[in-house]
Amino acid sequence: MTTVHDKARAIIEEHGTRDIGRICRDRGIALLYLPLGRVRGMSNVIGGRPVIIINNRLDDFQQTVTGYHELGHVVLSHTEQSRITLSTSRIAWSLSRPLEFDADVFASHFYLPDEYILDRLEEDFSWYDITAGFGLYDSLSIARLNDFEARYSERLCELARRWNDDPDS
Repeated sequence: MTTVHDKARAIIEEHGTRDIGRICRDRGIALLYLPLGRVRGMSNVIGGRPVIIINNRLDDFQQTVTGYHELGHVVLSHTEQSRITLSTSRIAWSLSRPLEFDADVFASHFYLPDEYILDRLEEDFSWYDITAGFGLYDSLSIARLNDFEARYSERLCELARRWNDDPDS
């Protein structure tokens, strides 16, 4: 079974970059930056072509994170499902929560790459220290950590042994 994590890693590998503009160009996705008021971003299919719109009033980091999140919706085919992202209805919000979480997990692979995590762990940073600046909420942080642990368990055990053998390293 292909996971959201697998799909994110496949996109990065396929395109050889994390650059949202290049990925969108390569995939035929229109990427627009427009004023959206309080909305951070949205994605949809218009005339058969996927479109991502990002609020141009966000700072650069938030535009990047929002772009990755919306790319997740497109890649995970959420735009083909009947999701209601702009509704204020609690029912619509609760129905879209799993889709939003999946898009957040997808995005986290772009702005929090494995190499960055491994480098920080080598420098004895804690998971909290590594993720603190990225605004990951608890369930997203745990999902990312579980995926990371599953793929790097041997490396993490090696680091733990090193830390236990030399606590001052």
